[in-house]
Parts: sequence; C-alpha cells; structure tokens
Amino acid sequence: MCRLLGIVNKAQIEPEIFTSFKQQCKTGCVKSGSQPGHMDGWGMAYKSEGKMVIKKSGLDAASDAEFDKTALNAVAAELVIAHIRKATDPQTKGKKEFAHPFQKENWVLAHNGSIYWKESVKKDYPGLIDTQILLEKMVENIKKEKNLFSGVEKTIIPILENEKFSTLNFLLTDGKNLIIYRSFDSEDPENESYYSLNWKKADHKIIVASEPVDKTASGWKLLENNQLMAVDSDLNIQSKILKTERIKVS
Repeated sequence: MCRLLGIVNKAQIEPEIFTSFKQQCKTGCVKSGSQPGHMDGWGMAYKSEGKMVIKKSGLDAASDAEFDKTALNAVAAELVIAHIRKATDPQTKGKKEFAHPFQKENWVLAHNGSIYWKESVKKDYPGLIDTQILLEKMVENIKKEKNLFSGVEKTIIPILENEKFSTLNFLLTDGKNLIIYRSFDSEDPENESYYSLNWKKADHKIIVASEPVDKTASGWKLLENNQLMAVDSDLNIQSKILKTERIKVS
C-alpha cells in the first residue's frame, strides 16, 4: 500500500509537485483499519542528461532531507518515477533495499499493492519480493516480444487470470517511455477508491499520481480498471483496456 508519482517532462517541474507528493507519506489515503501514513521508505528515479539516477531510503520522505535534495535535482528531469512506501511485510519495513523503484538493466519499476505469487513462481526467483519478480518477468517478456507495450501486456494477463493480488498499479520506464497500469481486485469494495491512479496533461508535461499533487487538483483523469497506458518523450499517448477472464484465486 503505497503512493506513486510519474512525470514525463518537456519543461520544468514545479517543486511544489514534489512537496505535495512527499506530504502524502503522512496524509495519503489508507484503507480502513490500517495505520495512517506511508512512512516505510521512499525512492525516486529520474533521467537527467541522458542518465537514469536512482535514490532510495528506508526513512519517511517528509522528514528525510535527502528527498528534498533529490527532488531539487529532478526538477529539470525528462522523466521521473517516485514512490512512497507503506510496507505490507513488516520484515521489509523501513529497509532501503526494499524501497521502490527497482531496477533491472535499463528498466525501472515502482508498484503499489501486493502480488501473492504462487510457490511455483517464487521458487524461480529466490530472495526477491513480489515487485522484483514482476520486474523480472516484464523484462523477460519485453525482450521476447521485442515490443514494450505487448511485452508488458504478456506479463500482466497471466497475473490477472491466475494470481492473487490486491492491485497491479505500477509505473515502468526504460528511460524513454513511461508505462502506466492500473488494476485492482474488485472483490474488495474499498480497493477501487484506495488504489486510484490519475493522470493529467499540463504545462508541457504529463503527470501520473495516486492522488493529485498540484494546487488546483483539476484536470485529472482517473485510469479505468485494467487500463494500460504508454507515454513517450513527445507526450504521445497509447492506451488500451486489457480484457481477460479472471478465475477465482484462493
């Protein structure tokens, strides 16, 4: 249970966006019965001068001075993925190595939610948590398909059909494109409102966020359940609603 922020940028990113986002570690929506806050770590990946920089911490973003330093360096970035974490597994709580985003080769992924992979899947990825397994599978399939959009889709469909999960909300980038996906388990009536993912085009940029991160909070569009979207460096958008037959997963 976390909060996500993604930006594809052709101008300057207002510092207030990062300030608003980091405050969501205290004010961000949580599910009923859950302790307030997303205080178990943060991470940010940004592309600057052709290189992807990743900073991560096990501290909460609101009180960690390193978050502000990282955000200051990211205001002119071409692409940003940021994540503030509410850990599902208490053993990973507050540990830098489990903060998102995760990287494999030139791919960077941040995820909101949990995937309860079957043991038959987990045995092939020893020592990795659910999001790391998701990234491994996506990179494998993108290479096989030789196409970013179809490789991601090929990864998602088997999860929707066969795996138990709370949500598959994620942001993925290869440093050139931002892939956005929203999917939640509708059997829990709270999931639709909690696992939100919104996007907005404004001031030569496209912003994606779990909750609005600007002062006006207007112009935001909520992604549909199972909506897959890609944004390239010129802010062109490709979008698709994934259709699948989900079985009952216990």
